[in-house]
Amino acid sequence: MNNKGFFDNFVNDMFTNDYMASMEFLLRYNISAIVYYCQDFKDSTKDENFKKDVTEFCEKIQKYSFPQLRMLEIYSAIKDAVQSDSDISAQNLDVFLPDFVKRVKSYIVGKCDIEYIAGTSCFVSTDLRYLEFILLMYTRKLVTDGAEKIEITFSVDSKNAIIDFSVKKIMPESRIYFEDDLMNREVIINHFDKLADLWANKINAEIKFDGNDMKIKLPLDNGTVMHSKGKELKTEPVFNSYNIMLSDFLDF
Repeated sequence: MNNKGFFDNFVNDMFTNDYMASMEFLLRYNISAIVYYCQDFKDSTKDENFKKDVTEFCEKIQKYSFPQLRMLEIYSAIKDAVQSDSDISAQNLDVFLPDFVKRVKSYIVGKCDIEYIAGTSCFVSTDLRYLEFILLMYTRKLVTDGAEKIEITFSVDSKNAIIDFSVKKIMPESRIYFEDDLMNREVIINHFDKLADLWANKINAEIKFDGNDMKIKLPLDNGTVMHSKGKELKTEPVFNSYNIMLSDFLDF
C-alpha cells in the first residue's frame, strides 16, 4: 500500500504550502531563539542557589516548546516525502540499531525496557531520516500505550534485512497521557500506519503490523550507493530527532 496520495492535498495545496512554510519558519526561529537565550541566561548565572531556579525555569520553557516542534517535524517529513527525493545511503544495521536502542533507552528508562538481539552483519540502502521517523514515532506510540518491554531482532535473506519489533509486555493501565500533547498523540494513534507506509515507500521498504508488533523489510545494499553514516534529522544537542520526539518522557 502506498499512502502518498492520501497526503497529496495536505502538502500540495498552494495556500497551505505558503502558510505552513511561514508558520514553520516562525516557530523554528522563535523556539530556537528562546532556547538559546535560556541557555545564555543559565550560563551567565553565577549564584548557585539562583542558578538551580533558573535551570528549572528554562527546562519548563523548553518542555512546553517541544510539542510544537514535534508537529513541525512530522509535517516536514510528510511534505518532503511527497515532494522531494530520498537521500539514500548505505547503513550498517550493526551500528545503527544498537545506537538507536542506546539513545532511546536514555529517554524511556524506568518506563519501558528495550532488548536488542544482534543479527547477521549487513548494510541496507535507506534514507536514515525516514527510517528514524518510523522507529521513533512507533516507540512513542508503544510507550504511551503502556508497553513495558520491546524486543528488537533482525535477520537477512537474499535481498533484504528484516527488522522485527516485538512487544513482550504491555500494560494498558500504565498508559501515559500528555495534557499538552493531545494532537501529537491523535496524529500518531489514528494515522501512524499511513505515515509509516508513506515513509517506508520512500526507502523502498515494506512494513507490516501485527497487533502491537511491527516488521520492516529493508533492501540490502548491493554496492551501488556510498557507504556512510548518512544524515540525522537534527544533530544539535537540543534539536536532534530523539530529543524532539521523546524528551517529554523524561518528566514521567
